[in-house]
Amino acid sequence: MRSNVLSLLAVSAVLSACSVPILDQTPAVKEKPTLPESVTALADPNQDLETTRIDDETGCALYLHKGPVETLWLPVRSRAGGPICITYVDKDGNPVEPETS
Repeated sequence: MRSNVLSLLAVSAVLSACSVPILDQTPAVKEKPTLPESVTALADPNQDLETTRIDDETGCALYLHKGPVETLWLPVRSRAGGPICITYVDKDGNPVEPETS
């Protein structure tokens, strides 16, 4: 009996070491809690625009979607279905990198 209990404890200890660590899959985003009013006017109303961010790599607006299984950043979509992205241009209309503070 005592041998069974010790075996059970040993198996439990070994199996508990097999857990998979959870990695943060959040993309690099700028901390901008709200989008400009002109952008929110374009956005489909079925999205949670309270949790919007701008992706540093793509310049596209993202919102935090909390589904029944997972929570992930999705692109903010326009009413027509396309992603809403921001392009920074100079006075001549040439694309430039955004200023970071």
